[in-house]
Amino acid sequence: MLLFRRVFTVSFFTLISRILGFVRDIMIAHHFGTGPVADAFFAAFKLPNVFRRMFAEGAMQSAFIPLYAGLLAKEGEDNAAAFSRRVLFYLSLTLLVVTVLVTGFAREVTLLLAPGFDQKPEVWAMATTYTQIMMPYLIFMAWLSIFTGILNTHGYFRYGAIAPIFLNLAFVVALVFPPNRPDAMIMAWAVTISGVVQLVYALWGMKRHGHGLWGRPSAGRPCGDSLRRFLRLFWPAALGAGVYQINILVDMMFASTLPDGAISYLYYADRFHQLPLGIIAVALSTALLPMFSSLLKADRYDEAITLQHEGFRLGFALMIPAAAALVGLADLIMRGTLEHGTFSNADALATARALQMYALALPAYAVIKIMSAACFARENTKTPVYVALMGIVLNVILCFALIDTLHHAGIALATALSTWVQAYAFMQVGKRQYNLPVWGFGLRYLMAPLAASALMLAALYGMRYVLPVLEAAHPATMLLLCTAVGGGVYAITYSVLCPDVVRSLKKRLQERKERKRLAAS
Repeated sequence: MLLFRRVFTVSFFTLISRILGFVRDIMIAHHFGTGPVADAFFAAFKLPNVFRRMFAEGAMQSAFIPLYAGLLAKEGEDNAAAFSRRVLFYLSLTLLVVTVLVTGFAREVTLLLAPGFDQKPEVWAMATTYTQIMMPYLIFMAWLSIFTGILNTHGYFRYGAIAPIFLNLAFVVALVFPPNRPDAMIMAWAVTISGVVQLVYALWGMKRHGHGLWGRPSAGRPCGDSLRRFLRLFWPAALGAGVYQINILVDMMFASTLPDGAISYLYYADRFHQLPLGIIAVALSTALLPMFSSLLKADRYDEAITLQHEGFRLGFALMIPAAAALVGLADLIMRGTLEHGTFSNADALATARALQMYALALPAYAVIKIMSAACFARENTKTPVYVALMGIVLNVILCFALIDTLHHAGIALATALSTWVQAYAFMQVGKRQYNLPVWGFGLRYLMAPLAASALMLAALYGMRYVLPVLEAAHPATMLLLCTAVGGGVYAITYSVLCPDVVRSLKKRLQERKERKRLAAS
C-alpha cells in the first residue's frame, strides 16, 4: 500500500503537469504548427531537456539517493547533509562548464545534433539562439534534483512531482500574454525563468520539513568516501538513466535530414507517449528507488523482492492498456487535440503514425524503470550503462534500416524495437546477477492485462468501424466516448481475471478510511 500511495502521489501531480503540457502543446501547434519555427524550437529545447534528464534527474536520482539513504540510515542526517553539500558543489561546477561550453559553441552543437539543419540556415540560426537562452535551465535543474532527491528519501514525493508544473505554466503564460502573436523567443526565456521558480519551490519544501544542506559531519565520520563513490557512480548513471533521452536525440538527428515537419511530428508524438510513461513508469521508478535503497541497506532482501513484484504487477496492469489505447486511438487523439490553426489534418495523421510506433514500447519501459531502480539501489550503475549502450547502437542501426521506407514513423519504430531488446536484457541481468525471480509473481499478472487490453482494443475498433454514425462525430467527442468505453471494458475484464488484486486494493482503501476516521475521532 505504501508503494501504491507514493506512486499515486507522483502520478497525480505528474498528470496535472501533463495536462498543462498538453494545453501548452495545443497552443504551440495552433500558432506554429509543424513549420520551421516549431522544428527549430523543439530541436533547441531537446538539448537542455536531455542534459536535465541525464545529469540533473537521471544520474542524481540513481547515484545520489542510494548513497544519501545509506548515510541517513547509518550515520545520521548531519553526515548526509554534508555529503549533499559536497555533491551540490561538484555537480554545479561540472554543469557550469557544460553550460558555458554549449552556449559558446551553440551553433556547432546544434548542427552536431541536427545535421540536416546545414541545408536549412534559417532554422539553424533560430535553433542556435534558442539553445543559448535555455541552457542555464540545466544548472537550476541540477540543484532542484538534489533537493527533491533529499525530500523523496524522507518520503516527501510531491515536491519533485509538482515542480514541472511550473515549467508548463510558464509556457502557457508565454503563449497567452504577449500583446502580439506569440514568439518562440519568449517561450525560450520562459523555460529558463521556470527553472528559477522550481528551485525556489523545492527550497521552500526543504525549509518546511526541516531538511537542509548545512549539517556538520559527526566527528571521525567524514563523507569523503561517499563522495568518491558518488563520482564513480555518477557518469555511468547519467548514461544508463538517460538512454531514453539519448534515443530521442538520435531520433532528432535522423529527423533533421527529412523534410520540414519531421522533428515536430516526433516531438508531438513523444509528448503524448510521455503521458503514460511519466505518470506510470517514471512514477514507479521514482517511488521504488528510495524504497529499494532503504530495504537493501537494512538487509531486508525478501521485502525488496516482494516490492519488485508489486511494481511489475502495477506497471503491467497500467502500461499494457495504455499502449493498446494509444495504438487504437492515435489518429483520434491528434485530430481531436492538435488539428486546428496551422496544424493540418495531414500533420495530425503523420504525428499519429509516429505515436503508434512509440506506444508499442510502453510495457518495455515499465520493465526498464523497475529493473534500473533495482540495479541503482545496489549501487550498480555499470549494468544499466551496458544495456543503454546496446540500445543506442541498435537504435541507430534500425533508424538507418527503416527511415527510407517508413520515414519519421520508422525512426519511432526503431526506438520502440531497441527498447524491447533493452527490457529483455535487463530481465536476463536480474536473473543472472542477483538471482531475482523476475517472473516469480506469476504469468497471470502479465496475461490478465494482455487479455483485457485485447478485448478493450476490439471494443474500440468495433465502436469506430461497426457503428459508422459515431465516426461522423467530432474527433474530440469520439475520443472521449472511446476512452470511457475502452476504460470501462478494461477495468471490468481485469477485475474478473484478477479478483484478488481488486479485493486487496479495496481492503487497503477501507483500512485507510478507517485510520482516518479513528484519527479524526
